[in-house]
Amino acid sequence: SLSIQGSISVKALSNVSISPTSLTLAIASAQQLNATGRYTDNSVEAFDSLVIWESSNPSVASVSSSGDVLAILAGTASITASAGAISSSLSVTVSPATLQAIVVSSQNTQIASGLTTTFSAKGIYSDGSEQNLSNQVVWSVSDTSLASINAETGLLKGLQAGPASVIATKEEITGSLPITVSTATLSDIVITPSVISLSKGSSETINVTAIFSDDTKQDVSDQVEWRNSNNLVASIDENSFTVLALAEGLTRFTASL
Repeated sequence: SLSIQGSISVKALSNVSISPTSLTLAIASAQQLNATGRYTDNSVEAFDSLVIWESSNPSVASVSSSGDVLAILAGTASITASAGAISSSLSVTVSPATLQAIVVSSQNTQIASGLTTTFSAKGIYSDGSEQNLSNQVVWSVSDTSLASINAETGLLKGLQAGPASVIATKEEITGSLPITVSTATLSDIVITPSVISLSKGSSETINVTAIFSDDTKQDVSDQVEWRNSNNLVASIDENSFTVLALAEGLTRFTASL
């Protein structure tokens, strides 16, 4: 006969928390909420898609199944995230303030042809408050022969040399930022730090900077292609630009544009 003995450890959900903990929005603006579950062993897990989102006053502020809150009318509402019998709530205040202006910004207003950069939009409201509208505006560019831009994300790509403007629009309010697609050519790529020494299981973030013929520089960490000479020694996360040490040894990472 065969006898097998063992133990099973079961952890239970102890609470759910929502971030941010309070929220004030202008009419027609939106905010993504995040839910985190904490277990009895004190471990945590993202619960955004595991909870049921509800609004106490959907005519004032509605919430989607993924936790995206939309402000509709001036007033207050309570947003609740529930996982079984465990729930958490936050208060949402919808302000009657109206959008007055949009300010567009970017770390790079001069970009070489073929490369990309992102833009952000900030809304200025009638009560003096400000709100990040980067994911709520419609993005466009004044000259599509010089640059293309993703209307939802604001990711721009330079196509050919010349001046243009990046435009953000919401509720018939627009903001713009002049940009230049330059004729500069790539001179060098610099990885920082250039040498890394890690213990097994540890990690470090690296950055890649492109240097152009006109001496301008641009962070291109999210645009390079990586080549790893030894995948068994270390890996790189191309989204977070983080190198993770896997085993003792030596490897070389090469970045190319």
